[in-house]
Amino acid sequence: MSDVTVTLPDGSELSVPEGSSVEDVAYEIGPGLGSDTVAGVVDGDLVDKAEEVADGDRLVIVTEGSDEYLQVLRHSAAHVFAQALQRRHPEAELTIGPPTDEGFYYDVAGVDLDESDLDGIEAEMTEIIEADYDIERVERSREAARDIYADNEYKQEILETEAADEETVSFYVQDDWQDLCRGPHVDSTGDIGAMKLLNVSSSYWRGDEENDTLTRVHGTAFESEADLDEFIERREEAKERDHRKIGTEMDLFSVPDHSPGCVHFHPDGMAIRRELEEYIREKNDELGYDEVWTPELNKAELWKPTGHYDTFTENGEMFNWEQDDTEYG
Repeated sequence: MSDVTVTLPDGSELSVPEGSSVEDVAYEIGPGLGSDTVAGVVDGDLVDKAEEVADGDRLVIVTEGSDEYLQVLRHSAAHVFAQALQRRHPEAELTIGPPTDEGFYYDVAGVDLDESDLDGIEAEMTEIIEADYDIERVERSREAARDIYADNEYKQEILETEAADEETVSFYVQDDWQDLCRGPHVDSTGDIGAMKLLNVSSSYWRGDEENDTLTRVHGTAFESEADLDEFIERREEAKERDHRKIGTEMDLFSVPDHSPGCVHFHPDGMAIRRELEEYIREKNDELGYDEVWTPELNKAELWKPTGHYDTFTENGEMFNWEQDDTEYG
């Protein structure tokens, strides 16, 4: 069997037998690192520790002390949420549940959820975490995956698009529950030190308003309760500093229900706005800029590539209007 060579973060190269995994490389470096390995970063992509390395790969080993670890942990927390949801609502259809910069979300169909449901699901999540179930990666054939998701059109679509060229696909199994997923994940549900469900919103499948409307549940997870408490405290402080809250309390403007997302300036707010406009115009004149005016209402497609559509729709800050089968916002 021939060897392959990988490049480590310090620029050094290491030769390992062909077919070696990220974890095998870690053990080759040292037994301590091997046992601590959670995942790997191969050529910039976060992957499972069972991922096979190829000749020329640039490899970073991910452990609990790595920057990427929290992303792995939050991905596993999304799976814990999905398992808890299906325990309480077996009819729920799962779509995708990625980690995010501040936590995770999971988009689901077939079940109506609101904020009042979160405490019950969170309690179920706590039971799953305390049970400390092993999280195992299992490779299944595409045919087996299709059978498992025979009644889930969203997973079927994933199998026919993202996984179209794969002979086998990976599932992650914890207790009697499983999900189609590339990973990576932590070793056990008990590795999730602290978690909290934050809110419920709506989304479109694949971010396209022509597709089904889904329910999106947002949550977060950390290694410790102390880290979670700090996050919640910062989040509450940010709410207090929110310009929408402060501006309303100072009677500068309002955003009435009849015009969501549209600020109605009050006298003091309008005075501040005029002063700012005059200042900006003076600066633009000094710099030789010409002023133009663009419409405020555009086709909704304009806002999608930047992520503004999903973000402002979720927060109730975008006015959506449809005419002749075309959505505007």
